[in-house]
Amino acid sequence: MLTLIVFILLGVTGALLLFHFTPFFGNCPPAANGTSYIPTATCNQAYNSVQSINTNVAWGSIIRNIHYHASNAMVLLAVMHMFYQYFGGRYKLRYEILWVTGIILGVVTVIEAYTGYDLIFNIRGQLAINIGQTLTFYSPVIGADLARIIFGFSFNDLAIRFYAFHVFIIPIIMLAIMAVHLPRNLVLDIPVASAITGVILIMGGLFPVDVGIKYDPNVQTQITFPEWYFTSLYAFIRVRGLAPFIAGAIIPTIFVLIFTVAPFFDRGRKIAMIDRPFWVALGVASLGQIAIVTVWGFRAANPLVVLTDPGQLVIDPTLFFGSLLLAIALGYGFTYAFVRWRRAKIDALRAARKTCPFSEP
Repeated sequence: MLTLIVFILLGVTGALLLFHFTPFFGNCPPAANGTSYIPTATCNQAYNSVQSINTNVAWGSIIRNIHYHASNAMVLLAVMHMFYQYFGGRYKLRYEILWVTGIILGVVTVIEAYTGYDLIFNIRGQLAINIGQTLTFYSPVIGADLARIIFGFSFNDLAIRFYAFHVFIIPIIMLAIMAVHLPRNLVLDIPVASAITGVILIMGGLFPVDVGIKYDPNVQTQITFPEWYFTSLYAFIRVRGLAPFIAGAIIPTIFVLIFTVAPFFDRGRKIAMIDRPFWVALGVASLGQIAIVTVWGFRAANPLVVLTDPGQLVIDPTLFFGSLLLAIALGYGFTYAFVRWRRAKIDALRAARKTCPFSEP
């Protein structure tokens, strides 16, 4: 329900931004021989329009801030909702279809956010575009054709196509999935909906969002990283010796599929977490892995060092996958230790009740 509220807020603020956004990259002519490069006004008009929204349009920066924070909130709420349902075993209550559609909706939500922040055409967005284009191009069989369909042949093609994806195509897909996913007896919790809306509005006023550094194909870009919900993918791609398609497509797909099929393998009748230690441990280990790769995407090859130089990009596979295996070991070890402790405590309480002289026969 909260994701639906945020989706509506995104639709309203996004519609207001459409009045001033220019889905066109323009031309960036290089410098003539023997002269220094001077950017022209026609270069990266999409970025220029976003900058104009921030500085020249009345309430433009506030509306854009709200839109940005709402998009982050929707991704975060989708992830939190998935793990809440997972740990609670709600998918076992004949809700397999709702669970599967929820997973699909979460993936589509991330793609929607991806197309949105790419439209700014700052260097962070361009990095994400390069990653997406590379992964698509290296897809087997249809990779090259699919990359041309999605990204086009130029920056202008890309701008108008991502604009269509972000504004119309993906929202229609999301609405169709929501029609199946949301329960028929959905009840609007007005206090909670008001609270989440209020928090996003307050964040839009208190925490301004920088437009970022303008992307210019004639200027060498600085070191940057994608938005937080893509830094995990960025970390996998940076692992030495790992093929881009395997790192950026196969591994995330396997991760998503594991949680998608969980209801069809976890067939026990009990939903309490202490009665489902294997599946709870899987969720705990996954949260640990997500935290590791998300933070690593912001950092250098050594995760304790800030990323400041291209030479720090490549991550050692032994250190990287060793950390992920450690997260699995700790997740399962902690979960099973907690389950043993909890069961021992429950057994002790039951034994105490049986020996109590004032207990009922």
